[in-house]
Amino acid sequence: MVKLIAVFGATGTQGGSVARALLNDPKSFKVRAVTRNPNGEKAQQLADLGAEVVNASLDDPSTLLDALSGCYGVFGVTIYDDHRDKNREVKQGKALVDACIESGIQHLIFSLFQSTTDQNPLIAGKAEIEKYMLESEIRCTSVRYSFYMENLLAGPLKPKLQHDGSFALAIPIDTPFGLLAASEAGKAVSSIFRCPDRYYGRIIPFAGDKITVKRMANILSRHLAPKVFRPSKTDLEQFSRLGFPGADELAGLFDFYQSGNYELNLALTRHLDPGTKTFEEWVVANKSMLNEVFNDED
Repeated sequence: MVKLIAVFGATGTQGGSVARALLNDPKSFKVRAVTRNPNGEKAQQLADLGAEVVNASLDDPSTLLDALSGCYGVFGVTIYDDHRDKNREVKQGKALVDACIESGIQHLIFSLFQSTTDQNPLIAGKAEIEKYMLESEIRCTSVRYSFYMENLLAGPLKPKLQHDGSFALAIPIDTPFGLLAASEAGKAVSSIFRCPDRYYGRIIPFAGDKITVKRMANILSRHLAPKVFRPSKTDLEQFSRLGFPGADELAGLFDFYQSGNYELNLALTRHLDPGTKTFEEWVVANKSMLNEVFNDED
């Protein structure tokens, strides 16, 4: 029987990857792409691939039951992006869990995060949702994404061109940490939906690699030569004061990454998707695109 999966955040990095992976197996899955902007370009691209696109919002629980009607499973993701309401993400996540229970969803896969003693909202909200979900009556799996390799492409973590012509990786982590090509991780999620009995009630920390920032810089320098990449000398305290929204919270997340307490499971990630890339494999596969991204800094 073909399973209908509702994918939340379908126009984003995580949800988009999951939607595309499921659409690539039409004998097993149909996709209902849930978005707040069904007329947007990314939503239309999913529709062209065969997805049913529907309008719903985690901020409005009254829209969720219709979005879940007739579905076998759900992929859920929330993003902490409201510094005015630190409870917004938790309310969204709990609303989705409750709606899944009410709708009779047979498998909820939720992208969440490991619980810590840190009340950093980047961490704490997802951890609270995970606890709520695992203690509920829903059949579920928690997947935890490690640091996106795609974070290097834009935003505050994009390597910056320095006066000497080199590029600085402003990631203030001194120890090896987990990385993942998040735009490809939907393949691992689709494998969980294919074998649900193996993964009900489990927590799966996704990662494709575990390396240092220095090693990342060496890999980028070797494959994108003559460009040269070096770790930035910015430490956690300096990073927290960079001034962009959420800088202090992101510094707290990096502090947790290098604490040694962050759980990763490279072997299981690769079992779910044998094509899971190491950082070097990702750089090689995206060499032309990366050169274009960093040429924009010249």
